Amino acid sequence: MRTALLRICATAFFQLLLLLMCVASEFTFEATNVLFFPQTIMTAGSYSISCSDPSERLIVIGCSPPVNNSFPGGAASPTDPGVVSIQVLRSPSQLTVSDSSVYTYLNNSKSTLAGCSIHITYLAPVPSAVNLSGNVLVALKTSLAELRILLHSRLTLGGSFVWIQGLDDPNASIGLVSVVAGPKSSFVCGGSHSSAPRCSVSLGASFVRFSKSPPITKLLVVLNGTDVTMATWRWPFNISSFALVLIDNVTITSRWSYPVPDSHSIILVDVIGAIAGSRLLALLNPYQQYDRVSVSYPQFAGDISARNCSFVGEDDFVAIFDFSDLKRTTIALESVSVLSFLLNVVRVNTLSFDISEITAVPRSLTISRSYLASASSLITFGIVDTPNYRDVWNTVVIRHSNITIPALRELLSIEIDGSAVSLVAPPLGSHLVHLAMNFTLHRCVVSLASNTASLLAVLGPEGSATQAPFPIISNSTVRFEGVVIEQLWQAKLYMGYVFPAVSVIHLKNVSNTTIAFIACDVSVRQVSPASAVLRTALLLEIHGMFLHSSIVFERSSFAVDTRGNFTAPSALQMPIIAFSSDVISTTIGIVASNFTNIPIITSGAQLANLHRSTSAVFMVGCHNRWCPKQQPSSSNCMGLSIDNVYNKTEFVGSSAVVTHCTSTSYTFTQPKSNTSMVTLTPSVSHSLEFVLATPVPILSRTLAAAPAATQIFTVAIAAPLASAVLATSVAGVIQRSTVVLQFSTCTLDGDETRVYALPPRGQQLAINENPTRLSFGYATGSMYRGGAVGNSALLVGVCVAVIPAVALYHRFSQSNDDSPKSISCSLARLRLPSRVFVVLSVLLQPTATACAGLLFLALSAGDVVLAVAAALLWFCVILWFVWAVQHGCSKLVVACMKPPRDDGAFDFILERPNDWVPQPHLTDATAPSTKLKWIMDASEKGAKHFALQFSVLIAPVGKGTYRQQYYCFGCLWSVITGVVGALDPSAASSCQLAQVTLVAVAALSLVSLVAIRPYTSKFDQGFQILLELLSLIAAVLILTGAGASGGAMSISYAQIGISFIVSLLRGANRVLLWCTDLQWTNHSVDKKKKVRQLNPTCSVVQHLNLSYSSAGESVVAGSFTHNSIRNSSFHPPCDHDYTSALQRRVHREMEQRRDQLKYLIEFITSTR
Repeated sequence: MRTALLRICATAFFQLLLLLMCVASEFTFEATNVLFFPQTIMTAGSYSISCSDPSERLIVIGCSPPVNNSFPGGAASPTDPGVVSIQVLRSPSQLTVSDSSVYTYLNNSKSTLAGCSIHITYLAPVPSAVNLSGNVLVALKTSLAELRILLHSRLTLGGSFVWIQGLDDPNASIGLVSVVAGPKSSFVCGGSHSSAPRCSVSLGASFVRFSKSPPITKLLVVLNGTDVTMATWRWPFNISSFALVLIDNVTITSRWSYPVPDSHSIILVDVIGAIAGSRLLALLNPYQQYDRVSVSYPQFAGDISARNCSFVGEDDFVAIFDFSDLKRTTIALESVSVLSFLLNVVRVNTLSFDISEITAVPRSLTISRSYLASASSLITFGIVDTPNYRDVWNTVVIRHSNITIPALRELLSIEIDGSAVSLVAPPLGSHLVHLAMNFTLHRCVVSLASNTASLLAVLGPEGSATQAPFPIISNSTVRFEGVVIEQLWQAKLYMGYVFPAVSVIHLKNVSNTTIAFIACDVSVRQVSPASAVLRTALLLEIHGMFLHSSIVFERSSFAVDTRGNFTAPSALQMPIIAFSSDVISTTIGIVASNFTNIPIITSGAQLANLHRSTSAVFMVGCHNRWCPKQQPSSSNCMGLSIDNVYNKTEFVGSSAVVTHCTSTSYTFTQPKSNTSMVTLTPSVSHSLEFVLATPVPILSRTLAAAPAATQIFTVAIAAPLASAVLATSVAGVIQRSTVVLQFSTCTLDGDETRVYALPPRGQQLAINENPTRLSFGYATGSMYRGGAVGNSALLVGVCVAVIPAVALYHRFSQSNDDSPKSISCSLARLRLPSRVFVVLSVLLQPTATACAGLLFLALSAGDVVLAVAAALLWFCVILWFVWAVQHGCSKLVVACMKPPRDDGAFDFILERPNDWVPQPHLTDATAPSTKLKWIMDASEKGAKHFALQFSVLIAPVGKGTYRQQYYCFGCLWSVITGVVGALDPSAASSCQLAQVTLVAVAALSLVSLVAIRPYTSKFDQGFQILLELLSLIAAVLILTGAGASGGAMSISYAQIGISFIVSLLRGANRVLLWCTDLQWTNHSVDKKKKVRQLNPTCSVVQHLNLSYSSAGESVVAGSFTHNSIRNSSFHPPCDHDYTSALQRRVHREMEQRRDQLKYLIEFITSTR
């Protein structure tokens, strides 16, 4: 029987190993060719590049199927014959992808790159390409399906990393160009262009470069955790920067024809170091005869996303993102620090677009949880003075951010582009140029360093505030919600000239627009006298017409602080709003707002042409407060009247609507600013030098849950505790839910942006997947290697630690009986080696994930050997436990079943009606001089010790091979789940396969539990079924797509919480039993001797196996009442059909337990 069992286990292991290798072949194209130089790749396949000389080059000219459908060396052809996969282990100086004889030097070659997919992964440092046409040179005469380049190492930027050149071939094109720098990548600047190692965009330093490139459908550029500290900096007289995307315009003759991709995706995530440089996307134009200059990037269409990054511009007046002729665009910035001109958008080529196309495409800018400060304006929109021209910015939203605006600058300025005016002759009526947008500030803190700083401004050509034409803000919304605005009323002086003050918002012409201030706090602190810096309005100034629009103040506060010894006429006495032209069909509403030290809210003193037919309506709601003095109190504050809102002589034909409030109380609640923002000091200098020297808080992204804390709790506390106290299979069920969550959202729509924003496979694993957090080797698979080695080291360490632990315990423990101490007895007291299986059950699933991941990737022979060696180690340990349990249960002990009792809920929860007692054929007598084997000694003592040594595995289960070995089913499900966890969630096919497999595993686990019914305790059986049902429900929710909203996460938390609570109660029960046994041991020497004579085992406490003793658990269950203890304790012996010797042994043990329980009852009664 033993031989058959070993044969079955060995067959199962090798079949599983064969399955893993077969699946791995799908990910590694079943072949890896190690190339030596010089080398030309003509056929599809997987290649590993290792060059001994950095000056060597590699050329890819085709992807045709291999001759005779095989690779060199007899390897089978790849799954996809159109894919050339290259892993660079030692980098060549240049890797060329071309099917042109100009670059391949093969005039008679019939190879072609038509329809090919080229995948290049750099795992080794990349040398500088300062004297070359890029590290990766692409020149095509056919259509390439895709070019994917992944960088997981150091890149020395001297020229361009990827350079795509055109050959003026009409058949050339590229479907996808993806250039991704992973978390372990870094950029270093170097070259011979200057004495200092630095990068310069004008000299071609760029990540991706185009020169007359063929048409490209989509461009994806990703920096994910890349370190740019040694590549970009801004020091005095030493600036280093590079462009993410650079278009080389040296050889382009047409002014409006650029090799721009149809769609862009620029992703910057967790970039280490400040990204210093202006025009991260740039067009390189010739300049005179010696050098080239970068200008605005033309015709951009696509997405820009940045998170946890810092930006510093190379020039204060050149934007970090500078675009001309912008098409469909979405820009999203989260948790960023911006210390320069951020965004500039101009129109210079409107005549080449259809007007309907310009107004229809969506454009949006969203900034959240960021810090914005600049010596210049932050955002500028320049539009072209063209007849009937209309531009649209769908959304400009800034949330939860700190904003600092210096003197003479704006947060957002909208102006007629000066360069456009020179290109397009201003036609008649050109001042009717429209811009529609939604501009929103939500819960921001804004600091205006001067009375010449503003939030929103509409300007004329070249930023002029007086020269026409001016844009019209039409069909727009300007909304400030929960915004704190602090302005320092300080004059801006330059060589004795005092710049005129401007309002926080100053517009020219407004039509069909709503301007709202909701729950805002606007405060102005006067430093300079008003006579020197007079302006017309404190907050909103409109010089042009205000047509069919509205202004709303709701739950806001407006105050002017003139405590700097300013008195009239030098003290500020200005309105909130000022109009200087036609006001037609306008509504101004004020509700629940507070005004302090403000003479009047709305002024029309400068209105030149008043229309009698105007329908301006002033609406005053309830709970407004008017405080004429700067120190508001109940004595000098009153309700807001219509005379405080506007002067009727200035607004002829207007009307007022005053709400009659039921309450005369004018209580006002000050709006609360966002406490997560940084406190700003308005009196300090806001020069760029000061901002750069000031630490900038980068607000990290906050998640709704704390997955790291949950993972630590699961792998360190919940899973081990449940495995030790309940059953070893519970750990696998709990950990299965974490794997389910990984595949909650499959990428089924081919979203390359999401796929390539992820780190390389095996580079970032969850804490419960790799508890040691060990990683080494190449970036791809580094965590897999660390998990396999770290988890195996933990297992080996625990196994080895058993020997010194038992030796120390054997040496220092006190003997409680007359028999000599033995290693076997010490192992029994420590419940070893079965407690080693607790560590194995917790780490088995993550180890299976690590080994399967290494086999799937198969980056090198060393990875495959490591995975197989780790798998063999774990398999051998499990196989030993299988043999030990099978041998002991068949040769040494037998299960003694007792009928379940009905003594209440506590007995039902705590009962384990099962004892493992020595088999009848074992002798009772053992010679004192005879030394017991460490485990599985063929004697009565050895059998009793075995029951304790392997109690973690056999104590809760019943008799029968399948029940005794039920923990093997848990190991099987953990291994399968671990293999599924190694699949790639970003690939649609593997993600769907994982979802289906997880449902099947959960269903099979539940069916096996119900069919075998291994646990003798009804509660244990029901509890395990509950956990399996929750696991199945979570897997089904993920498969159907219903769990992506949080249902699967809630189920996972429920599993962890329930198992932890039950394990804690069961553990507390064992501690209580240990305490009662300690009292019993010290009760009476005579009683102890009597017990030892009846049962000569290692100790009374350990021999009784009280952790799983039904009598002892009855004590705990009934300890709440005296009667419950007495009633539940004395039950008849277990039912059996064994020999009379076994019956006598069972009766003898029951007598001993009865004596112990009587003493406990007496002890509890006496203490009461």
